[in-house]
Amino acid sequence: MRIALAQFNPLLGDFDSNVRRAVEVAERAQKAGATLVVYPAYALCGAPIEGLAASREFVEAARDAVDEFADLCPLPAVVSSLAGIEDAAAALEVAQEGLGEEGGGDDDSEEYASLPEAFYVCDGSAEALGLASWDVDAIAQLDLEGLSVGVTLRLSQGEPPLTTPFEGIDLLLALAAAPYVAAAAPSQGDALFPETAEQARSSSAALAYIGLVGGQGSAVFPGTAVVCAADGSLIAQGTLFKEGLVVADVDSVTTASDDPTGPLQPATPLPDDADWHALVLATRDFVIKSGFSDVVIGLSGGIDSSAVATIAVDALGSSHVHGVLMPGPCSSSGSLDDAGALAANLSISQVTLPITPAFEVFSDTLAEACGGEVDGLARENLQARIRTIDLMTLSNTHGWLLLNTGNKSEAAMGFSTLYGDTAGAFAPLGDVYKTRIYELVRRRNEVAQQDLIPAAVLLKPPSAELYPGQRDDDRLPSYAALDPVLMAHVERGLDGGDLIAEGFDPALVHQVLQAIRVSEYKRRSEPIGPEISGMALTSQRAWPIVNAWDDPCE
Repeated sequence: MRIALAQFNPLLGDFDSNVRRAVEVAERAQKAGATLVVYPAYALCGAPIEGLAASREFVEAARDAVDEFADLCPLPAVVSSLAGIEDAAAALEVAQEGLGEEGGGDDDSEEYASLPEAFYVCDGSAEALGLASWDVDAIAQLDLEGLSVGVTLRLSQGEPPLTTPFEGIDLLLALAAAPYVAAAAPSQGDALFPETAEQARSSSAALAYIGLVGGQGSAVFPGTAVVCAADGSLIAQGTLFKEGLVVADVDSVTTASDDPTGPLQPATPLPDDADWHALVLATRDFVIKSGFSDVVIGLSGGIDSSAVATIAVDALGSSHVHGVLMPGPCSSSGSLDDAGALAANLSISQVTLPITPAFEVFSDTLAEACGGEVDGLARENLQARIRTIDLMTLSNTHGWLLLNTGNKSEAAMGFSTLYGDTAGAFAPLGDVYKTRIYELVRRRNEVAQQDLIPAAVLLKPPSAELYPGQRDDDRLPSYAALDPVLMAHVERGLDGGDLIAEGFDPALVHQVLQAIRVSEYKRRSEPIGPEISGMALTSQRAWPIVNAWDDPCE
């Protein structure tokens, strides 16, 4: 059998476009000689669905899209979608019969929000094969061209192999909508989807894994179709973060290896710039799928704004990225030079809007109410908020989407200004630690074979330049010391005592945990961004805002 795996990037809820493009993919697969085309989980409706699963109209439209696709698709196909009430009842009955259980009650009472995903084989019409999300180890079986084909759902990268025994299965199709997990994350191994090889060999069946590709809000999906033989050897693999077809012949490779205990041959290791490509894809899809074409970014001459501007150019092209330099009373000439050099290197438009005149007017206006003058933290934050006024005014005037330039280290410590540098619609670096940003920027310069991001940006101490001589490490530990503590606490879940036992300085641990605890309210006001760490601060790791718990660090 020649199968085609479609790395597909849908737009959530755009059923007409998704069906049309899915049919176009099927036509390409047919021209390539494929006899079966397989799509990722949620290909026709998009993902993550979130609260839309509770919408009767959405669920019914998703089911209608399957019927429309089945009617138009030129060759047999396997897709998945939210199950309608009737499909859920029929598929549940089949599953219960297979388990030797009694049929199951009044399914019309099932709430839409709890409807599972169903697999469909489309060959002129759509037939619901089985349910997915009620039992992740459940498989549906069908016979195609003399092969017994199983279908299952994989929802997260790095899931262990299925535990269900596969008697008589020749080919297992794993339809996935697995979000990308950063190459540097503790939960991620050194290979992409190594479980495919293990699953294939443990089940003595060829395995074809096909994942969703693209950005949708804070989720970013890597795609990457993988086909393994029954002995775990790699037959074919798609390209990360790109739509496309992977075509492979599987009828002659379903025999298990003579040495089932030999070494596995997992898929290709993740490239060291995979995180950068994930951020680029997430940014492009957020902007374009939200109906925008251009973005605006405040350029400070620092590493964060430089990285965000470069990501935006890689995502959208130079002509769609607009940089704004906003020197204030404490800005250095070096920072302005660095920001200008970056804009020139990226070939993006730039405008300079000094904030000092507005700052003086605000300071004079507020002085009496502030006890005679605006000073201290209020003086610093006022500068950041004036810059946001400039950026949002340009955004409203030109229809440009504002990209936020914050990072995970600052967000964890609350080192940002509410309604100032927390503003923006999307934060490409919101789930990336400061030290990792330096690594990604150095790698991007290597790829460019030039200092696309000026070398001075990488060398100077980080500073918001809100008071004379300011440096980030005036108030924060150095990022080299801070980030390992944050990673151990946030990603690995180590509490204070565990951190100290691992050798971290107790005073540093106390400082970090206290800052994280009291800054939760501020993080809730920050924009979303691509969640690539597996433990984003504003979702997976969110703690109650009103919270008196104080880790005893013992």
